[in-house]
Amino acid sequence: MDQFPLKTLSNSESDLGAHAIQSSPGAAAANQPATPENPNPWWRRIAFWRAVAGMGLAASIAASIVLIELSSTLAARTNRYLRKVATMNQTLTQLKHRLVSIEHRNATAAQRAATDDILKRIVAAPDTRMVKLSGVGPETSAVATTSSPSPAGALLASDKIGSAILQLAGFTAPGKDKLYRVWWEGKHKPDSLAAEFTPDPDGKATVPIPIPPRDAATITVTLESYPESQHPNGQVILKGHISPAPSR
Repeated sequence: MDQFPLKTLSNSESDLGAHAIQSSPGAAAANQPATPENPNPWWRRIAFWRAVAGMGLAASIAASIVLIELSSTLAARTNRYLRKVATMNQTLTQLKHRLVSIEHRNATAAQRAATDDILKRIVAAPDTRMVKLSGVGPETSAVATTSSPSPAGALLASDKIGSAILQLAGFTAPGKDKLYRVWWEGKHKPDSLAAEFTPDPDGKATVPIPIPPRDAATITVTLESYPESQHPNGQVILKGHISPAPSR
């Protein structure tokens, strides 16, 4: 049998093969040591979160400062607005009081003018009747004034005009919850209310009232508690006797 001769590699060829094996990329990668992964990434670092917390705290402080300034400004504006509203309300109240006072004076003046007109017509009427009223007993002194020691009054009536006027003087203020009232007293009928009044500061009063009823025999002025029934219960201040009226 033929034998093939074995080819013997030279030393240079052996070195070249070994160098080729060592210089290949796979071999180089295999020969290099493995690089360990980063055990502490950026999102796990304490310094990063400290910075985030610091920025949040700074933003919170800035927002608080702005809020405090806005609150102070709003409070100051609100106080100024409330003061202006209070001043306007006070001014409006004063104007209302003045208006009420003016209306009261105008109504009083109109009433006095109407009363004076009625009085003039009654005095000028041909059928005018007059009834004098005088005090009754010691009760009259309780309402007397210094300028007029005893209250007095007079009733003027005209059947033709259909009106009557009661003129009074010497009265004091009636007091709290009290009022002066005028009554018609008949012989066979219960008393009926004719008018009620409050004297002016001078103690005088001019009271328009209806003409006396045919059956009225007496006109009486009393001081009554208010409110009160439709019948006299207070002290009698003045009284006058009515003469029979002529045929109408």
